[in-house]
Amino acid sequence: MRRSPTPAPLPDEALTPGAKYRQQRAARRQRAGRADSIDELVGRRQRSVWHEHRTSWLLAVLFVCGFVPFALIVSADQTIHHVADRRIGPPERLGPAQVAIVLGARTDGLDHPSPALTARLDGGLDLLRRGRVFKLLLTGNGRTSTEPEAMRRYALAHGARPEDVFVDPDGSDTFRSLDRARAIYGVRTAVLVSERHHVERAVYLAEQLGIVVWGSPSDTSTAPPSFRERLTWVKALFTGLVANP
Repeated sequence: MRRSPTPAPLPDEALTPGAKYRQQRAARRQRAGRADSIDELVGRRQRSVWHEHRTSWLLAVLFVCGFVPFALIVSADQTIHHVADRRIGPPERLGPAQVAIVLGARTDGLDHPSPALTARLDGGLDLLRRGRVFKLLLTGNGRTSTEPEAMRRYALAHGARPEDVFVDPDGSDTFRSLDRARAIYGVRTAVLVSERHHVERAVYLAEQLGIVVWGSPSDTSTAPPSFRERLTWVKALFTGLVANP
């Protein structure tokens, strides 16, 4: 039995307004369905690639996050020790130098030097009495504390002459203190006084600035540097690389 031919669609002008609207809406839905299907296929493919390589990507991220900081710490440790070990020693083997730069630390809250700062000041005064340095340069952050003035009072109270004591109240960090000592106070040779791990970093920075420098530890600790101190060495490594004397 022969099928009757499918009637041809009516031309648009023969459709009623309602029929024309329904036809246009059906066409839009059909196009949107095709687009949704393509997007869905692409999304499934992307999810498949992620699941297939997820373990490799996670391992790569963990490797980078773990190895890079470790490599930086080891590099900073070796570089700073290579420089500092040649320049640090007991007072009688240091200098002679223009100044002893005593790097600041916190006061005790009553405008008196803390025990750590007192040990640094005593180290600087000892160098001055031995004749290993000719002046004291006391550096600290005078903008937010009375640290530099407390250091000056302590030095004068323990035998230093006023004409031998200079104070830099804008030494907000180690690098700034050393850079200002060179650029503003004309320091070319110096003995740096601070705790062992701090003075190692300071010696490295001073050498990068072109200062002939020695280091005098104000403590006798043989403990390895803390993780925080090692991070400051990484910062010092990059700071020294961009230093421009």
